[in-house]
Amino acid sequence: MRAPGTLVSERRLSNHQATEQANAVPVRAANRLLLSVVALIAGVHCAVANPAPGDVFREFRWRPKYSFERMTAPEAKAEGAKKHLPNPVNEITLAELGGATRMEVQIELLQSHAGTIGQAIRLNGGEWIAIPPSERIPGTVGTEQSIPQRWLSMLYPAVPVPLAAAKAGANTFELTCRPGMDLGAGWPQSIYYGVTFRVYYASEKGAPSGRVLEPAATRERGMLPLQADVAAAPGRTIRRVDFIGRYDGYDWRGEGARLDYHFHTRYGEIQKHAGTALVAPWEAAWDVLWIPNQSQPVQVMARIEDDTGLCTMTAPTEFESFRGNPAIRVFAAHAIPPRWQTRAGRRQMCKVTLPDNIDRLLEARVILASWNGDGADAIGVNDVVLVRNIGRNHNLSYDELTVPVSALRPGENMFYTESGRADHGIEVLWPAFTVLARFAPEPKAPAAVSPLTNKQSK
Repeated sequence: MRAPGTLVSERRLSNHQATEQANAVPVRAANRLLLSVVALIAGVHCAVANPAPGDVFREFRWRPKYSFERMTAPEAKAEGAKKHLPNPVNEITLAELGGATRMEVQIELLQSHAGTIGQAIRLNGGEWIAIPPSERIPGTVGTEQSIPQRWLSMLYPAVPVPLAAAKAGANTFELTCRPGMDLGAGWPQSIYYGVTFRVYYASEKGAPSGRVLEPAATRERGMLPLQADVAAAPGRTIRRVDFIGRYDGYDWRGEGARLDYHFHTRYGEIQKHAGTALVAPWEAAWDVLWIPNQSQPVQVMARIEDDTGLCTMTAPTEFESFRGNPAIRVFAAHAIPPRWQTRAGRRQMCKVTLPDNIDRLLEARVILASWNGDGADAIGVNDVVLVRNIGRNHNLSYDELTVPVSALRPGENMFYTESGRADHGIEVLWPAFTVLARFAPEPKAPAAVSPLTNKQSK
């Protein structure tokens, strides 16, 4: 399967549009502009899909031989870093470049050594292309705390690549980084899990088309039915349909945006999205039991792929009847420390603030992204240990834990990790601990009593 594009901010979208060729389809640009204007008028974070609705594209994916690959700064001073140099030169085959209007590359990028900066990629030994850090990982402006690379994260950035840098057939690419601060001063290193080259074409290339249908309001056992009305070009068939929801929830791509289209990829494969359909009538069931209550309707779009690998992204469909689960609320972490690598007997923590009254709290769970979570000795909240360790040994993991209601308290709650390991403990990735909580409904007010009849009025 091939993954949909990374979602971008308004600024990144503008940079992206600046790289388009002069013959790009006007309708595609109009769709992108319209969605940006609507988001700005609504006063919400401007995030539309990249690809935008109506875009036609193919994806060419690369994955490492083993679990992941490293990029190391050539000027690294640490002896341990030097054994990973020189950086590998990877190969990928890019087909179907004829008629292409633009190209971008998406990197599954782990900020593994805090303070590493200057991540970049180049194709066929050409010019280095900067991979910018997230602008939404917060800090204190004007101090070293504002440098986003000091926080460990798993990101999925997409950057434009000049078409002239690529060629039909075999291509090489390599990644690098530069020394910064903290551990990234002497041993600057980042990890990448997968690289996807995305090539865009004019819409008349014969791409599939379709739209997401709005479901009925009813659902069983927390499952929301999804369906797309799709069509392939003559002589072709539909291979798959992937549904992606936009809502306020856990930030699966670590970009610092809760209200967004939610998914992430691993080796180019889409995960944590709303659902996938592999056969007609192109239906899927979306588990929405823990989707938080929303202030506005949820939106869903679909990525349609035909049997030749040609893809289209549909326009988003607004689900007027679905605004999440009224009983569920989401609470993000704050006061997240930089360099969250817990080892050598240390404890590191962040805060999650709950309402002042949690009497109606029925159950809670926490979502956590970690690297080497197996290196923890304790993970807990308010001095209550939830688990001893989590996730994987020297690898990435997304995990969900049940949190006993008795361990939580009104107001500030301290989530923490502890490890006594001297070499490598647990790394907590942005956005750290996110709590999903289910509350009982508000009690109904008693019916009014009529003073004349001494009966309850209706």
